[in-house]
Amino acid sequence: DPLATRPQRALSWLKSTLVLPFLEFRNRPHWWGVLAFVVLYRFPDSFLAVMANVFYKDMGLTNTEIAAVSKTFGAGATIFGIFVGGLVVHRLGAMRGLLVCGFVQVFSNLMYVWMAQAGSSIPVFAMTIAVENISGGMGGTAFIGYMSTLCSPGYAGTQYAMLSALALSGRNVFSTITGIVADQVGWTWFFITSTAVGIPGLLILVWLMRNTPAESSEPVAP
Repeated sequence: DPLATRPQRALSWLKSTLVLPFLEFRNRPHWWGVLAFVVLYRFPDSFLAVMANVFYKDMGLTNTEIAAVSKTFGAGATIFGIFVGGLVVHRLGAMRGLLVCGFVQVFSNLMYVWMAQAGSSIPVFAMTIAVENISGGMGGTAFIGYMSTLCSPGYAGTQYAMLSALALSGRNVFSTITGIVADQVGWTWFFITSTAVGIPGLLILVWLMRNTPAESSEPVAP
């Protein structure tokens, strides 16, 4: 009876689409460390991005100035950062390139400390946006390439969706607390904090590089 097989087909689809991709990932060495790194790697950007426009306005910048620098000039800086990130990964390899780009990405947030002291200076704002967007392009390129290597060919769609959702979870977490943090500690310490939250991700990456053999990064059958 074709109707009788529908529940079986539905269960088979759920198993192959949702269950097996997770089980395959769970069989890899240090899988929990990989997931922790994926969650933490973009924390500095997520922490900062929620409050960026509020900060620009608080510094006295107009909407026209913000758009001219962050949207137009910043877009070119991002493209350049993507190019540099790809070059770094090509020269150093996936993991070491990820570490270098991640280091630049984390500590680029300290540019905002300079901007918090300089106020509405357009040159300082432009320099801050340039460094931030170049580092973001570098980190994003290396990170996307790394997540792609984590996906088994047979389950690539589900696993990449899972990893992407985890990587974006920081924005949802920080969107509820960053305003409170900025109000309590001020802009200078807010941006120092946004740098500090990126250090655990880099430490986990160093640990993975030391404890996971190169061949262990390949997908493992469930």
